[in-house]
Amino acid sequence: MLVSQIITHVPLWVWLILVFVVFRGVKAMQTRIVPMRKLIIMPILMLYISIDNIHNFPGFAIGAVIGVIVGYILFSRIEMRVDRSHRLVEVQGSVTTLILVLTTFIVKFGLGIYMAMHTVVPNSSTGMTTAAIIGIFGGLYISRLIIFYINYVKAPSVSLK
Repeated sequence: MLVSQIITHVPLWVWLILVFVVFRGVKAMQTRIVPMRKLIIMPILMLYISIDNIHNFPGFAIGAVIGVIVGYILFSRIEMRVDRSHRLVEVQGSVTTLILVLTTFIVKFGLGIYMAMHTVVPNSSTGMTTAAIIGIFGGLYISRLIIFYINYVKAPSVSLK
């Protein structure tokens, strides 16, 4: 399949998701004050994207465990200041979010193209491998949510308004 065929056959909503994740990833490179609820939107959205259409749960579970461990290593150093009375969080800017969301998008995009071009049997080694890869990203987003919550609970409350 030619690149031009791939690009023209991809639905518009996929390109809109790409624009959204790039926008959010670039925004995350700057230190910012955000409501706690907004801080969890991106990990939940990306978790949904990563687990959508799982056909091999054991492969996904193995990948998710790996992702949680790697995510803990990556995200445990996230520094946050918390204003519990206004439910605000100040998060230090980092390129990690941009890299993570772009990598998730590219991997899901590539797997989608691969699956469109080949028959993938869920219980085959290919099905197990693709599920494990997707599971790693799911685990990364799960660990990020957990780290955000732990930091929110443990950090001393300060005024951010």
